[in-house]
Amino acid sequence: SEHLVLSVKKDGTLFLDEYQVGLDELEEHLKRLVSKQKKQLFLRADKEVPYGTVVQVMGEIKAAGIDRLGIVAEQPIDRKKKGQE
Repeated sequence: SEHLVLSVKKDGTLFLDEYQVGLDELEEHLKRLVSKQKKQLFLRADKEVPYGTVVQVMGEIKAAGIDRLGIVAEQPIDRKKKGQE
C-alpha cells in the first residue's frame, strides 16, 4: 500500500499498521518503512492518550525525517442515532 498508519493505543503501545513497535525503535522503523519507500504516514491516537505522549511520538516521526503527516480522526457518534440502535 502507499501509506502506513501509526496507532497509539490508550495504554501507550504503538503499532505500525498491525505490528507492535517500541518507542525506542520507532525512528528506525519509520526511516526504513516510510522515508525510504516514500510512503505517506498517518497517525491515529486513542482519545485517552496523554498529549505529552502524542507529542513525543510526533518528535520521533520528525526525527525520522518525515515532514508530512496525516491524522486519522474518528467521527463523533450522533447521539440521536446512537439511542435508536
